[in-house]
Amino acid sequence: MESLTRDFIQHDGTFMVIGPAEGYRPDELNNIELSMISASRIARFLPLRLKEMDLRVTLQYDITGKKMLSHMLRGERLSMPDYYGLLCQVAGTLEESKSYMLQPDKYVLDEDYIFVDGSLHSGTLYFTYVPLEEPFQDKPLRIRLKELVTRLMATVQELKGNGVQRLLQFTGGEDFSVSGLKKLLLELLTAEEDDGHGYADHPGGVQALEGYQDHTQQAYRQGLPGGSRVPGKGIREAEDSAAGSVIPFQTARTNDPGSRRGSAAVHADAAGRPTESRKGLLSGSGRASGSV
Repeated sequence: MESLTRDFIQHDGTFMVIGPAEGYRPDELNNIELSMISASRIARFLPLRLKEMDLRVTLQYDITGKKMLSHMLRGERLSMPDYYGLLCQVAGTLEESKSYMLQPDKYVLDEDYIFVDGSLHSGTLYFTYVPLEEPFQDKPLRIRLKELVTRLMATVQELKGNGVQRLLQFTGGEDFSVSGLKKLLLELLTAEEDDGHGYADHPGGVQALEGYQDHTQQAYRQGLPGGSRVPGKGIREAEDSAAGSVIPFQTARTNDPGSRRGSAAVHADAAGRPTESRKGLLSGSGRASGSV
C-alpha cells in the first residue's frame, strides 16, 4: 500500500493536498475517472481540483467550511441513530460510485480523510476519492469497513441491542456486499425509530430512516442526483474526453505558478478547524504523512 502524504493549504479556500512532494506523473492517474469527476456533481464527494506544474500533478481537495471527522469525534459522543446514520452515508456513497464509473476501493475510509459539513447528528459526510491507476490500499473493502464500524463503535454513548454485532458479522462474512450493508443499516435505523430513539427525537428533527435518505433528498434539491445519474457529459463522452487528454480537469486546474509557493499551510486545532502557518505547498518540511 502506498502511504498517502497530506498537506493543508489556504489559497482561495482551505484544501487538503494529497500526493508525493514532487507530485504524481500524469500516467499515474486514471483519466476516465478524472473526466467523470470533472463532468459530474457527486453527492458527498470532496470537490477535487488538480494542480499541475513541471509535468507533475497534485490532488487538492476543497475542505473549506468542513471539519475533520476524527477531530469531531474527540469531543462528541454518538447516539445509536447517529452511528447508524453516519455508516449509512458511507454505504450509500460506496454504492453510488459505480454510477460514475468510480471504484469503491479508492475511497479512503479513515476518519482523517472524511469531513463533516454541519453537526455529527444531522450533517453531511464528505469523502476523499483518490483516482490513482494502481491500488494504494492493501486491505479488502469489507475489512476496511469492518474496521471503521469498530472504530466508530467506540464513540457511541450507549451501545444497545445486537445491531453492532450484526454489522460486524456481515462485514466479516464472505457474502458481504455494499448494497447488503446499506440495507442492513436502514433496517437498524428503522428499528431505532420504532423504539422511539430515532432522529425525530433529536434537535435535528430528521426521521431515523432518513439518516441516509435525507442527504439524498438534499442532493436532489441542489441539483445533485445522489449518484443515480451522471449530469452533463455521459459516460461515452467522458471516455472520449479522457482518451483525448493527457490530464483532464482543464477548468479546475490552477495555472498560477506563484500560488504553489508561499501558500499558507494549515493545521487543525482541537475543534477540527484549520489554523494557519506559513509554509510552501510542496516543501518537504511542511508536509504531514499518514498511512491509511
